[in-house]
Amino acid sequence: MGTQSPVSAQWALDVTVGSTLSVTMGLIKAASSDNIQALALLACEAFGSTLAICPETCIKVERIAGMHHQSVVVKFLKSQVGYSSGDSGAQLSLSTAGVRFLALSAALCSFDAFQGAVALELMIKNSARDSQFLPTVIQLKDLLIALDHKLNRAGFVESLVGWTTWLENNPLLPDGERQLAARQHPPSPAEVCALVHALREIGRLGDAIQVTITSTLTVPWATAFIKWSLGMPPSIRLQDGTPVLEQPGSAITLIVARSVTTGMKVEISRDIGTPAEIIDTVPARQGEWAGMVSIRTFAQQRLRQLDLHAGLTKQAVVEALPNAVRQAVSLLRPDDLSEYEFGQKPSWKGTREKYSVFDPNLRNDLPTQFVHIAGSMFPDEAVLSNVLSEFLDVDITAPLPILPHDTLFTGLPSVQLLRESVENGCNCVRCKKGSQALYATCAWTRVEGNLHSLVADVLALSLFDSTEPVLLYHKRWTPRDPQPFEQALRVVLSEGKPALCCVEGILEWALTLVGHEMPPFKRESWVMSSYRGQVFYPRLFETQTLDRQGLLTLSGAPGILRFEGSTYSRAVSPRSDFYILMATPIPIASKLTIPVDRSINLLADHSTKWRVTIGDNQLYVSLLSTMSTAGYSPFAVICSAVKSLYIETCSHHPDDVLPTPDVHAAYTSPFFPWGEGPGAPTKLGVVPVHGNEGLRMFCLAHGIPGVVQQSACLACALDICRQSKYPFVISGTWSRDRL
Repeated sequence: MGTQSPVSAQWALDVTVGSTLSVTMGLIKAASSDNIQALALLACEAFGSTLAICPETCIKVERIAGMHHQSVVVKFLKSQVGYSSGDSGAQLSLSTAGVRFLALSAALCSFDAFQGAVALELMIKNSARDSQFLPTVIQLKDLLIALDHKLNRAGFVESLVGWTTWLENNPLLPDGERQLAARQHPPSPAEVCALVHALREIGRLGDAIQVTITSTLTVPWATAFIKWSLGMPPSIRLQDGTPVLEQPGSAITLIVARSVTTGMKVEISRDIGTPAEIIDTVPARQGEWAGMVSIRTFAQQRLRQLDLHAGLTKQAVVEALPNAVRQAVSLLRPDDLSEYEFGQKPSWKGTREKYSVFDPNLRNDLPTQFVHIAGSMFPDEAVLSNVLSEFLDVDITAPLPILPHDTLFTGLPSVQLLRESVENGCNCVRCKKGSQALYATCAWTRVEGNLHSLVADVLALSLFDSTEPVLLYHKRWTPRDPQPFEQALRVVLSEGKPALCCVEGILEWALTLVGHEMPPFKRESWVMSSYRGQVFYPRLFETQTLDRQGLLTLSGAPGILRFEGSTYSRAVSPRSDFYILMATPIPIASKLTIPVDRSINLLADHSTKWRVTIGDNQLYVSLLSTMSTAGYSPFAVICSAVKSLYIETCSHHPDDVLPTPDVHAAYTSPFFPWGEGPGAPTKLGVVPVHGNEGLRMFCLAHGIPGVVQQSACLACALDICRQSKYPFVISGTWSRDRL
């Protein structure tokens, strides 16, 4: 980037300090890569020469925006996740002016993109030498969105959260001002413009001016932005002159006003005998700032927002969560039929009902001896303990504690003390006899619900397996109705009973944590999403390996999703691509007529494949086999995998052949693993796809679970399949030198 150049008062397209952008191949590539207007790039880089940004921030932003590596190749979609070498961020990072603009954009990305674009348009217009060539608000919005996937890793929101917490906890601030700091109120476009103008004057004239800013709602944002821009926070005072933060050498004083009806007031005093410049603004009337932060920062804020961050409450959380997480994993039962559908189901679910080969209650009412071989939605305790350690900022090691039989986490010592304390101060009719507050919400019920939400957070976070640390989407927490995942956890943790939990509800909770949008599950099902600079997809689709634990694990990487040179926000299964084969193709069926006596691969010439078609900002993905063009929903595989049983080992050699062929079993195809024809319900299906991971996964594409044989012999797999009343066995995966 070179050395810092002077801050200009105005900008023009024909004279740009240190400009690297011109109408060249680089500009064309950057504009086409992000689907934005070249004029917006040119104008914003030129505008960057007027911004005052400290070297520390410039170095950080230049490094982040200049990233152009490919994080991951997603094999099953033949797509890439990462950063383009010629995108807008990379091009702007090549000049001092461009880096300064990127630093401003990183701050603007902390609130609504349209409001950020309005603020940017106002600043550009006010500092332009002429208004002949100016980008529109929509063009600027598109540019901010294109830059967001990189700039959310720059750390502005992390700093903003830190300043919000500092102000919220500062005893020098009156209670009212501390509560206002917690509201995460964003500045209006006019307030941002006034603030940037004041910083520009400091950058131009240095000690020759003093700036006084008076604000109420936007004090945290203004403080973080001043520190971000100048490398030094302002001195902060109350309206009566009481110092809150003394910052020697700072040219800015931030006064915390008490009125919430007025906007930011900026007063610029120059030492050259001219009157002070005063800018009054109107505050923003709605919205809040938000953005990406680390897991630890997210957890700290989550605990603070739920008032569970200190003293006895934090002690209770630290004791309760490991016990509650362990109990939830053992008692949650997977389901895939949920209230998301409202009577309108994805086609694969409707089709599945035509096959009456599996009682859905079998998985939910498994005999005790089979519980330990049932598929687990969540990873092992080593992963869970690591997430708990990071979330609680304490050392939690595996194995996690197990609650005694018929005991709830609310019976733990510190939780009991917390409950007594909360109930003593509660005025509801349950906690206080004779209370007249007939409709008051019980304070303990609210605290207990918050603890359930924290358990949901930890379980959801345990699903992420990313190439780099996951960033979470932090926003101000507001009360809302319990979500399906929470409702299931309340049954498990408050009553100690097993509860059904739909797969969609768990994945929705996890993807909401990272700021991803879920598609409606009425007609289509989620496969992959790319938002806020992170891409996530089920690990099972990539590895195609059926392992018992962590079946809902989400692989991920920073960057954006690219397929055939274009970017997409998500991939879903098609709404109407699923259809039924009337029968297994004859060449395949002819191979399946031999007696069942061993685990074998009779379909070695075949495998799975993926069909990807392009839609409007999304990809449509179907799972196929090389034996047919019939497409299946990938999401059906996940729903059946979590309900399947996994025979990992037995006391016999996995190669053992049955003493005599099993006349009550038949080799079946991956299309109809339970069998087909009039005799199908009377014979147990054995899918002969030994060692073929893709076809093993494909066997579950109807959404019907089975028994997954791993390093166990066929005889034991058949025995367990019959005892559990599951309809078929999927052949094993151990390495073989024959067949």
